[in-house]
Amino acid sequence: MSSCGDHFKEATRQAAARLTVEERILRALALGQCDLEFYATVSGQTVEQASASIRRRRAAERRAAQQAWER
Repeated sequence: MSSCGDHFKEATRQAAARLTVEERILRALALGQCDLEFYATVSGQTVEQASASIRRRRAAERRAAQQAWER
């Protein structure tokens, strides 16, 4: 017995399979931009500020990881 979620998942998989690689990349980039705009809104920042905040956090995480490996 399959659920409504199973049907939706299969329909989504089939729709994605029909996309070209370029279309899938464009869709992923659009989703990322949408996520960034949402983050900016809920954190009370502009999109540029939110993007810079994320970049700083990623850089700090890389430095911490690098320091851990150097020990």
